Amino acid sequence: MMAERIAAGWDGGGTKTRVCLKDAYGKDIAVCDFGPLNINGASEEVVRQSIRDAVQFMQQSCGKDMVCPELVIGMAGVSNRHATEFVEETVRQAGYQGHLQFLGDQEIALAGAITGHGAVLIAGTGSVCCGRDRNGKMFRVGGYGYLIDDPGSGYAIGRDILKNVVRAVDGRGRATCLKELVFQELKTDEVGGLITWLYSPATGKKEVAVIESVLKQYPLGLLYFNRLPDGRLEVLDGQQRITSLGRFLTDKFSVMSNELPYRFHALPKDQQTIIENATLLVYECEGTESEIKQWFQTINIVGIPLNAQEELNAVYSGPFVTKARSVFSNSRNANVQKWSAYVRGSVKRQEFLNTALNWVSHDQVEEYMQAHRHDTNIDELQSHFNDVIAWVESVFADCYNEMCGLKWGQLFDEYHNTPYDPKEMTAKAAQLMDDPYVKNRKGIFEYLLGGEKDTRLLDVRVFDDSTKRRVYRRQTEEAKRRGISNCPLCAMGHEARRTKIWTEKEMDADHVEAWSKGGATSEENCQMLCLTHNRAKGNK
Repeated sequence: MMAERIAAGWDGGGTKTRVCLKDAYGKDIAVCDFGPLNINGASEEVVRQSIRDAVQFMQQSCGKDMVCPELVIGMAGVSNRHATEFVEETVRQAGYQGHLQFLGDQEIALAGAITGHGAVLIAGTGSVCCGRDRNGKMFRVGGYGYLIDDPGSGYAIGRDILKNVVRAVDGRGRATCLKELVFQELKTDEVGGLITWLYSPATGKKEVAVIESVLKQYPLGLLYFNRLPDGRLEVLDGQQRITSLGRFLTDKFSVMSNELPYRFHALPKDQQTIIENATLLVYECEGTESEIKQWFQTINIVGIPLNAQEELNAVYSGPFVTKARSVFSNSRNANVQKWSAYVRGSVKRQEFLNTALNWVSHDQVEEYMQAHRHDTNIDELQSHFNDVIAWVESVFADCYNEMCGLKWGQLFDEYHNTPYDPKEMTAKAAQLMDDPYVKNRKGIFEYLLGGEKDTRLLDVRVFDDSTKRRVYRRQTEEAKRRGISNCPLCAMGHEARRTKIWTEKEMDADHVEAWSKGGATSEENCQMLCLTHNRAKGNK
């Protein structure tokens, strides 16, 4: 018995995410709401938990005879490349391995509300207007985020309320009932309490959790340091805990105590003393390269486990690693934003550095670090990395989310000596990105660089089962009437197969006019071929 295919859709905003599963007839199987999906407005940890809960709900809602091959995620903030990459990575980690498609929340709202031309206006946590004209062309106005746009949104309304309060307090605006209502809600009687509350959440829940743990005299866990050859100590595990303590001691953020926000110097003296006298347990790691490497492979790191590159940084610490980290692990580096278009990962977790090392060493990172450990410059590393990025930008003028995380180093090694017409490559990439039959858009760029030969990279959408059955039945009936094979190519070929009637299982669908030459994946352009001829036919 074939498994029932179901469809899943998420409508994710800055406040909540609705998950809906439907059967082949459009009937709801399960619907449930979860937390926010927009990391432009919520913390990554909150969004990560929303995704885990949503995927678990999908898994629990699917019966043993159901499969969910495609998930469409409509979400606010989809124009933020990092947001879609983060959501996709977390969805995969949570266990969903089917095909993913991302759309803006305004697109799914328009599709759900209007079948023809028209427009929708969304005003939730953010705001955006989206429309479609009579020719099917899409238009968008607004929706550029709470810092510079989103008029009429929940965030904008809240911001206007607080503006009214502070202006009324110092006489720049007319006093209204809003001041008393806001002060009452925040349990404060002066504007300073409002300001402290307003900016405290931006510090993040993890920092606050560290301070609350110390105040409750809970252990923070073991911190791991690596002793460098010059005697200095480098943090291997525990950076966030150490930084949180330092920021709080210098009054960079507040914690709540007795339902009121307090910075360090405003805390009661006994609580200040608890923090100042807190004991931190530190383990110093030093020894030969083999000893350090074995130590990392056997010890259970407390907190967030070190990844492979962080371990290698510790094993081969020295001037080369220090210099490389100052460039590729520095979140304040102005180039990081440009690199993020092509490199996936976190600067702080050494993933940009790992990518640069992979590219220059041809995936022999450890050997490269061994050879260059005592180098005082990173000229080769930096130059090669910049060359790869510049090459990609020279071939493809437009940048797409799907370009991030590809193996650009390998593609550079294979194709950088091949001449390309940038205008032609850019136009072809845009055409394929808009092609509804291309399922794997990440494969577009390697497909084009390789001369448009390997269509497997695109995972072109195939004909559905019902279309195949109708075409098979029609071809077979006609073939029997004419006394020829129901495979058109067999009918023109060898005598032994010229009249053979193949079963449906012995055949597969093929484009009459090749997809790569403009042929549509439609019933009118479908033919059934025997498996031998189907596999042998090129340019499908």
